[in-house]
Amino acid sequence: MAAGDRIFSCRAVTKNATPIDGATHASFGVTTARFTDPGGAGAPGPVEHQVGKQSIRVSVFGINLNALLALIGSTAEDIIIGTKGVAGANEKITLTGVAFTDLLGDVEIPRDDAGRAIAPYGIAGECEWGAEDTLATMILAEADT
Repeated sequence: MAAGDRIFSCRAVTKNATPIDGATHASFGVTTARFTDPGGAGAPGPVEHQVGKQSIRVSVFGINLNALLALIGSTAEDIIIGTKGVAGANEKITLTGVAFTDLLGDVEIPRDDAGRAIAPYGIAGECEWGAEDTLATMILAEADT
């Protein structure tokens, strides 16, 4: 996990609509490659900024190590993180095409609002982008009934 990533305490985490047994927390972070044309010698500043490829790293934490390990190397599918939002309303965040590849090792574990420690096991992976995808199609946040 990168410094500053938000860790969500979850009502549920699902993969392709199937609950991940024992999942308690999840996080995701977006990184972007940026390119700058510094301009010619003696120019007052950069001439152009371009945004390159973006990457979305997803982590899921839980208490059932076997359920998490079963996801490593499985088919890339949507992950839905169910959380509590403003005023306790149910919300969900859908991350498109997540492929889990890593078992997390030593992770600095902050505490959530209720004072519980985050689950001891974690896995991480990346969203797989299609040619037509944008950040708006890869991450969708909405109310959950």
